[in-house]
Amino acid sequence: IEAWRAQANAIDKRTAEYQAKHRELITEQKQAQARIAAFQAQGPIDDSVAQRVRRERDGAWQDHLARLDHESAGAFEEHLHRDDALSAERLARAQELAELRQLTQSLAALKAGIARQQELLAEATAESAALAEKLRAFVPDILITEAEPTELLAVLESWSARRGQALAAGDMLQQAEEAVRHIRADLASQATALTDALEAVGAAPAGELPVAELIEAAREFLARQKGRQAA
Repeated sequence: IEAWRAQANAIDKRTAEYQAKHRELITEQKQAQARIAAFQAQGPIDDSVAQRVRRERDGAWQDHLARLDHESAGAFEEHLHRDDALSAERLARAQELAELRQLTQSLAALKAGIARQQELLAEATAESAALAEKLRAFVPDILITEAEPTELLAVLESWSARRGQALAAGDMLQQAEEAVRHIRADLASQATALTDALEAVGAAPAGELPVAELIEAAREFLARQKGRQAA
């Protein structure tokens, strides 16, 4: 039981640590997401937006080269101004952009860390379930009301203690019964000896008598003998 208890405690400890770390990472993830959302609210300046705007500008340029008309020129100019404006905005907010990049990297690392903690929690849960299944084999079905190893261990320990007490009481009862058998055998032997002694002096009672009556018969015989000697 002690080995199982140590294993259950170790599982519970690891589970608590994984849960605490998981909550910590979730909190950090939400903080990073909130900070990124705050940056986005001031206008998108992240690398993915800049890359999309640049691709759109390049696409408009290629379209203009193919068509060389007023409409394609206007479209390219519009995309060019948008790209320039975003570049200027990103340059003006260079410090925020650096922080945004760092937050984006941190968010990816946090996502991986959260996934890892979930894997560890799943492993600990499976280990706990396996231990609980093992313990159920040693606990009578009628006593199984809990599913966690620590609760099952408490039930098993209590049942084992009561079983030990019952076995000890059974041993004591067996010893007592054995002692009674010896006493009865000794009384039967004493009764036979007393009956033989009374028969030897011609004072044997008729039939079989309990030991107490045989003793009384012997006392009466001795009393008569003493009375005769006195006379």
